[in-house]
Amino acid sequence: MQKHDPFVGQTFPTPAGGTITITGYFSHRRDRRYTCECSICSLDSELWPEGSITCIRSQVQDRGVIPCGCSQQTRWKDWQWEVMVKRQAAKLGYSFVGFPNGARGFNSTLSLECKRHGVWSTGRVANFLKGHACPKCAIEKNADLSGIPDSVYIEKAMSGELYKAGTVLVPSDFNNGKWKLVCQVCANDDISLSGVGPSCFYISRKNIARGLVPCRCSATYRLTNAELEHKASVAADKKGYEFVGWHDMAAKKNTMAMVYVSCKDHGEFRISFANLVYHDRKCPACAEYGFKSDRDGYVYALKSECGAYMKIGITNKPEIRIPQLTKATPFSFAVDGVFKTSGVNARATERSAHIEFMSAGLSGFDGCTEWLRYEPDILKYVEERAF
Repeated sequence: MQKHDPFVGQTFPTPAGGTITITGYFSHRRDRRYTCECSICSLDSELWPEGSITCIRSQVQDRGVIPCGCSQQTRWKDWQWEVMVKRQAAKLGYSFVGFPNGARGFNSTLSLECKRHGVWSTGRVANFLKGHACPKCAIEKNADLSGIPDSVYIEKAMSGELYKAGTVLVPSDFNNGKWKLVCQVCANDDISLSGVGPSCFYISRKNIARGLVPCRCSATYRLTNAELEHKASVAADKKGYEFVGWHDMAAKKNTMAMVYVSCKDHGEFRISFANLVYHDRKCPACAEYGFKSDRDGYVYALKSECGAYMKIGITNKPEIRIPQLTKATPFSFAVDGVFKTSGVNARATERSAHIEFMSAGLSGFDGCTEWLRYEPDILKYVEERAF
């Protein structure tokens, strides 16, 4: 016989308007577990048989936890999910087959049998209980409700500029009722001809009406890993390189991913897929940077707006270098002079000017070391030597 417990007999309201009554206990541990009855849930003896509603005193009394189905956060057991699925299946005219991957709560995968279309699987228990049904039944239902002939969809799709000339749409009862689309551009591109990607695509009538394009002509088409590698290999070959592989094999492959490419002169280097395929980016060791003494050179003089500094620098392309400095320099300046000379003399003139006059001692930005403390003789000194 159980000892008297003052908690037994107490009642608590539920969010659904019911009442939880503590009926007994079956554990003598410190956190004693109690059996309960709910004025609403206990009426369903299949889903909530006697003894299935239990609680801990501190959870109910102090934290307001509701241990039955009246709670918005009910922790259903696997057998209860099965009961609910069987009821929903019977309501919709299906037969419950089982959980192919085992019962895992509301995320469990279901197998159900439709009288018309046989066994099918749905994504989750939760979706099925919300009303998701046999996909083939849904397709037939949507088709019946639309009442729009196939010819209307085809005419609408071909009348605009969505699809390239020569595109063919073929109504189909296969592939979940999606239509087959053959784009003449994608069917004859290098991805299709090489066998890397598909030459035909599938699209639903709903997405045709929405104006979606399922082929590689679409700006939103997601290239597969094989298609990405093919495009990277072709782009590398056109630039005289060899595609080696992905920088991170475990990472998701997309146009922003990094790849390794091999240059015959400088070996492997890393570059993003987008820069390799869509932009004119090449091997960094092959690229031309810095001042070239074997070309025409320009010595330029820049004077700070405050009048305290003057920069003497050299470049092969003043129309590019000076705008770069305008963005990089933390103060305004004016161009006092640009003098064209040979590359060798430009370098010598710059070097001698920086020896002759005192550095401004600036730091922290592009070209900071070339600024001198302003003196009126600097410009004349440079002009006399840059000939």
